[in-house]
Amino acid sequence: MALNLLIWDKNADAGIVGQSVNQKIMGELMPSYLTREEQFIRPANNNPRGFILLGGTYISMTVKDADETPRNLVFGSPVDTEYKFVEQLLDDGVAFQPGKDYYVYLVLQEPAEAQPLYTADIKVSLNSTYPQGYTADTSRKIGGFHTLCANVGTIDGHPLSGLLAGDILPASFWDLSHRPTCQPEGMVYVKELDFWCDIYLQSGSGVNTKSVFGGTTTDSQTQSQHVEDLFRVGKMPLQDEEFQCAAEGSNQGTNIQNSADPVTTGGHVDTAGRRMVSNYGLEDCCGALWQWLAGWSYGSNQTAAYVSDGGKGQIYQVNALLAGGHWAHSAICGSRARAATNSRLYVYADCGCRGRARSRVER
Repeated sequence: MALNLLIWDKNADAGIVGQSVNQKIMGELMPSYLTREEQFIRPANNNPRGFILLGGTYISMTVKDADETPRNLVFGSPVDTEYKFVEQLLDDGVAFQPGKDYYVYLVLQEPAEAQPLYTADIKVSLNSTYPQGYTADTSRKIGGFHTLCANVGTIDGHPLSGLLAGDILPASFWDLSHRPTCQPEGMVYVKELDFWCDIYLQSGSGVNTKSVFGGTTTDSQTQSQHVEDLFRVGKMPLQDEEFQCAAEGSNQGTNIQNSADPVTTGGHVDTAGRRMVSNYGLEDCCGALWQWLAGWSYGSNQTAAYVSDGGKGQIYQVNALLAGGHWAHSAICGSRARAATNSRLYVYADCGCRGRARSRVER
């Protein structure tokens, strides 16, 4: 469904007369790139492969005339626009791939010969720059979402029960008005506590730290190393109460099937055959790897008086909290499972981490 042009610059050749509205003046008239200060790409009701573009959303695009003069155009609709079959909007392929980040673009359509005004359509792509068939000048990224990595199956009372691999995770929708302070890939929004959380356990390190499906879990390093990895990409570990909230709905009192190191992220089931997924779509919260949380506490189990923390200072009897339980902890595991007896410098193969970020506030 095409979105109509709301405002356009003067174009004498097209018979549009009046005071010319250049890009600078348009910027003053429309101080934001859109008229919404709330989430405007939202999940469709009872349709895990669709979404709604909220009515009253108007988004600007800058185009260039033949003489390279920039013109600011604003597109939108006063009523909700539901895209029921979003896979039909793909720039490549016919179906969503499981465990992938997709990007939503506003794409410019050249005016027909009999119609002097531009229109815009919606395209969805795996490309993070611009969709196939368009360029950076003829498209604008306005949002995105993440697809479920594996079938959820039937879980009584679970909001994701019945969803299939490739369905859209409802809490993963982000847009220009509703997004984290970091890059939004592989994250969901936890509304109760107003923060964004990684769907997957950490993989990679440093500036290559990621939340991706099928990544090799980052473990066997100190809490301090995880903290540094995460702040390199604008994130931090979860707080205690944040983990409890985001992990709600996960398997409780069980660990991963076969009681062995998961090695990679996402798509696992527990010893009862239940998918290890939370209400928000977080994978492997409980019974895969212990996860370091933010902060520290006093601990008396450290043998040396002071110990170097990666050559960046020394610590004395400092512990950090672990959450969730690991692959062989069975009944211990759960959203409220905690261990507080470990130095933040301890290195374990069964300890990983997960990132979070604040919601972005435009200023």
